Amino acid sequence: MSFKDYQQTKKSGNFNKSRKSFSRGSNNRRDSGFNNSRNRFSAKKKVEQVTHDREQFIDIKFPNTFLHLKRRGMDLFTKNLNPGEKYFDELLTFKNVEGKKTELRHWDYTRSKLGAAIALKISQLGLYEGSKVLYLGASHGFTPSFVSDMVGEKGFVFCLDFAPRVVRDLYLLCQKRGNMAPIIADANHPEEYEELVSEVDVIFMDIAQRNQVEIFLKNFKFLKQDGVGLLALKARSVDVTRKPKHIFKETRELLEKEVIIADYKELDPHEKDHCFFVCKKK
Repeated sequence: MSFKDYQQTKKSGNFNKSRKSFSRGSNNRRDSGFNNSRNRFSAKKKVEQVTHDREQFIDIKFPNTFLHLKRRGMDLFTKNLNPGEKYFDELLTFKNVEGKKTELRHWDYTRSKLGAAIALKISQLGLYEGSKVLYLGASHGFTPSFVSDMVGEKGFVFCLDFAPRVVRDLYLLCQKRGNMAPIIADANHPEEYEELVSEVDVIFMDIAQRNQVEIFLKNFKFLKQDGVGLLALKARSVDVTRKPKHIFKETRELLEKEVIIADYKELDPHEKDHCFFVCKKK
């Protein structure tokens, strides 16, 4: 454009119009970017608010047991029977429960078949405050200690294992908890400890043996008529060459001949190749 043409354009007002048009366009783009940023900030704030609302600490239908819902996943806790005491380097925390400051123990459900079943929303366990429990395969006492919290001071847990080395640790744990007692015996021979165990409300079995179902049913002699049997079945201990789902199906068929299956859960991904049966007497 020559200088003469430039002056004519300026006089006619087209130059100013085009400059205003460009300016308006720039402001629109800036305003649009600001609005988008503000909308993103608002959306982020809403997400944070929802996330905060979801991070709740709630009690569930099982006694003295609580869930802490987080942004990703959840944590499981029980009310500590012995405040101030921890046994497996678990986290202790304080929360208001029914208006009272209560000490809770963190239950790592990836280390516990019973904990995994609760995390996967098993419908019933037959456990209540005051329940008497026969725990077969108690090992060092990790899960039994949380069962001890669940049943409370008025409940009792008979903790049975046949390995002297783990029963030594179990004995030391039971010395600190008034509602637990260790028994060194083979669960495959209930006649050996029938004088030590009273009638119970719940039998829980976590024993990695080939004849898991047979052992489980043998111990139903200790179960009350309206009691509940809980079986954590390890498929690889039954037959390592077969697919776990086939073993789960076969086990279900065997159990249904003797008991009523009230609920069933496969414990993946928390416990690989495990399933959980909730059984009642016919």
